[in-house]
Parts: sequence; C-alpha cells; structure tokens
Amino acid sequence: RPRRCAPTLSAAPTAPSAPTLVLANPPAEAGNENVQSAALTGAGADDYAAAVTAFDAGDCEGALRHYSLAFAKGGLPQRALADGYNNRGRCFFDQSHYDEALADFDRAIALDGKFAAAYYNRSRTYNARGDSARAEADLNAAYKLGFGRLDSKP
Repeated sequence: RPRRCAPTLSAAPTAPSAPTLVLANPPAEAGNENVQSAALTGAGADDYAAAVTAFDAGDCEGALRHYSLAFAKGGLPQRALADGYNNRGRCFFDQSHYDEALADFDRAIALDGKFAAAYYNRSRTYNARGDSARAEADLNAAYKLGFGRLDSKP
C-alpha cells in the first residue's frame, strides 16, 4: 500500500496538562475515499488528479499545492470537494497546522454531513489541540456513522 500523508494509528500528542483522548483500536486509515480522478472533468480536474497522486505517494507539500489549485479553479463535484478537503486537512494535520486542518475538516463535513472519516480526522485535530470534549463528540459521531466497521464505506 502507498504511504499516506497523515498517520492514524494513535492519537496525536497534546500538551502535558491537556487530557488525551485514547482511541481504542483506531482504524489503519482515516479515509482516503477519493473520487476516481480519471472520471472528473472541469477546470480543477487535472490538479485534483495530481493532488490525489501526491497524497497517495505521501507528498503532502505536492498534495497541498495541487488541492489548493484544484479548489481555486473550481468545477469539481461535491464528493470530490469533500474528499479533497478531508485529504488536505490530513496533510495540514500531519504538519501540525491545526487551524487549517480544522477548517478543511469543517468544509468536508459541510459538504457531506455523513462523512465519517472527516469527523474522525476532526476528532484527532481537536484532541491534538487539547479539546477533549469536542474530540470525543466527533469521535462518537464518526463511529455512529460507521467509521471503523469493516462493512462500512465512510
């Protein structure tokens, strides 16, 4: 399997005084449910495809650049936007840019309110910032939507 930008095997570190949310048996991936980029058309399609390729190769800098270009050019369907914001948020998270990560996970959830992986990723980000109440609420939402079940496709 290709390396992903943001590892998801454990909760992110927090400040010593902040409570840490413990994730019991977290899934191996935090959602990379990319729309088939080959099927996309529109102004941002080529950059979206390049972003997915970079993301799957573990190149977060390339993924950030190409997702941003794809979003700016427009013409992407709602599902591609939700996936792209989730993936770009994972790259921001990996670089400890938590404000940007939260903004992207918020966008992904606004585009698809049942996007379980985006809730999970936002939970990890809240946890990294020491906001255990919001982290727990999003983690519960992710699991209620089926995140982590073998029979689900978040």
